[in-house]
Amino acid sequence: MSAALAKYTHAAAAQQFRKAGVAWTSSGRCSKGHQVGKCSHWNGYKVDVHVIPRVDRYVTGRFRYTGRRPGDGAKTHKSPAGNVYAREVARSGTHWDITSVNGNR
Repeated sequence: MSAALAKYTHAAAAQQFRKAGVAWTSSGRCSKGHQVGKCSHWNGYKVDVHVIPRVDRYVTGRFRYTGRRPGDGAKTHKSPAGNVYAREVARSGTHWDITSVNGNR
């Protein structure tokens, strides 16, 4: 059985970050024309998080490593809720590209 995708509005995502005590900023560049497809930033299914030691330890220490993603070779981890964390190296900097599946960690 596959998990249902969890779509967030900008306000709902911001509320989740505040609730978890996570500081965040938004460049706005992901909201217009960034990655097409159903599971995109634009559609509310993805968020990018800067790579810092604390975030790296959290993701790699709590979530199962699931190999490299086809196409870009990003290392991926999957949370018990089914969310996918891909460590991307991009022009904009290294970050965790997170696809929300169940709206939980």
